[in-house]
Amino acid sequence: MEIQRQPLEIHYMPRFSKNLNEIARFIGRNSVTSAERLLDRIHERIELLAEHPYIGRAAMEPVLAQRGIRIIGESKYIIYYLVEGEEVIIYHIRHSARQSAALCDLFDEND
Repeated sequence: MEIQRQPLEIHYMPRFSKNLNEIARFIGRNSVTSAERLLDRIHERIELLAEHPYIGRAAMEPVLAQRGIRIIGESKYIIYYLVEGEEVIIYHIRHSARQSAALCDLFDEND
């Protein structure tokens, strides 16, 4: 008999929402439809984490991996998240071509 587990709650950090809005505005300059489709795909990917929180892999950056930060991709974007108790905390999203050198600063408790 398989045990049914409740989906985890998704919690968005302010920085993620800000980054996502910036991505949508940038893409929306050329095509509102493309921006809407990308946002839909990103949200679908994040909703998948509620049911399958460990589908992503550990972050490659050692300082992030030590904190338990995981990543999952959608299109050309990388979503950074943490599974904590019964919650998935979505911290950040960035284009995969962007540098990741200062990512550890993005995961402050207050942001």
